[in-house]
Amino acid sequence: IYALAQYQFEKVVVLEAGLRYSYKSIDIPRQEAGGHSHEEEEEEEEEEHFIEYNNGFSNLSASIGATFNVNKDMLFRLNLASAYRSPNLAELSQYGMHGNRFEMGNIDLDIQQNIEADIGFHLHTRHTTIDVSGFYNNIFNYNYLAPTNDTTHEGFRIYQYEQTPSFLYGGEFMIHLHPHPIHWLHIEASYSYIEGKKKDGDYLPLIPSNKVKLGLMFSKEKMAVLHQSYFRVDFNYSFEQSKPSNFESLTPSYFLMDIGIGTEFRFNKQSLFLDITATNIFNESYIDHLSTLKDLGIYDMGRSIKISLKIPFSIRK
Repeated sequence: IYALAQYQFEKVVVLEAGLRYSYKSIDIPRQEAGGHSHEEEEEEEEEEHFIEYNNGFSNLSASIGATFNVNKDMLFRLNLASAYRSPNLAELSQYGMHGNRFEMGNIDLDIQQNIEADIGFHLHTRHTTIDVSGFYNNIFNYNYLAPTNDTTHEGFRIYQYEQTPSFLYGGEFMIHLHPHPIHWLHIEASYSYIEGKKKDGDYLPLIPSNKVKLGLMFSKEKMAVLHQSYFRVDFNYSFEQSKPSNFESLTPSYFLMDIGIGTEFRFNKQSLFLDITATNIFNESYIDHLSTLKDLGIYDMGRSIKISLKIPFSIRK
C-alpha cells in the first residue's frame, strides 16, 4: 500500500513525498538445506543440515525530495528517505556451493532498515552533459555475505551471511562532451567512489573498488561508400581495493584498454552493419575485487576480439 504526492512551485521547485506500507511472509517447511541428495556415493561422514523457517516482515517506508530547476538545462536534486528490505531466501537458507565458494545462510537475520540522503547536480545541454551525485546511507541492520576463516573438506572458502549496523557512502561524476563545431568527436569520462564501513569502524566485505573511465569516439556520418562509421577507444582504471574486511585480501589496481570500429555498408536499399571490438587489448592479468574466482587465483577475461555482422531485412506485403 503506498501513496505519492507532488507539488510544483511555478515550474522552478518540485516537491515529492511518498509513504508505503509493506508486508512479506516467508515459510520454509522443514527440509534438508542445499538440496543435497542421498545417493550412495555421498560420504557417510557428511553431516546433514536441515532448515525450517516461518516469519513475517512489515514496515513503513517514507521519502521526501525536491528538484530545483535553475533553467531548462540545469537542475539540482535533494532526497531524504527511509526504507527497509527483508532477508531473502538465499540469505536465510543457503547451504551449499555457489560457484567456487560454500555459502551459509542465517535464519537469525532481521529487517534491514535505513535512512539515506542523496544530492545531485545535472547539466544537460546540446553539446555537454554533466552529472554529479553523492549519497550517504545509514543502515541499521545491513545484511551482507562475509568470508570466514573456515573451509570445507574440499578446501573451498566458507562464506556466511551476517548482519550489523553499517554505513555506505560515495558518489559519481560523469561528463559527456560533444564539442561544437567538432561534431565527429565524443568525449566521455566518469569517476565512481564508494566506501562501506561497519559501525565499529571495520570495513565491509565485497565493496567494489573505485574506478575511472575515459572514452573517446570519432564518428563520421558519410565517408565515400561508408555510412555511420565510428572508431572508439576506452580506458578503464580500477584503483587498488586497499580496505578489505576481515579474511578478505587486497585487490591490486589494474588498467584496461578497449577499442572498437564499425561502419554501415549499403547495397541499393539493403544495409549491412560490421563491428569489430577488442577488449583488454594488452591482455592484462587482473582480478576484480568482486570476482567469485578470486579465492582460486583465477584471473578475469584476457584479450577478447569480437566480430559482429548484422544484416537487417523486412518482409514486404
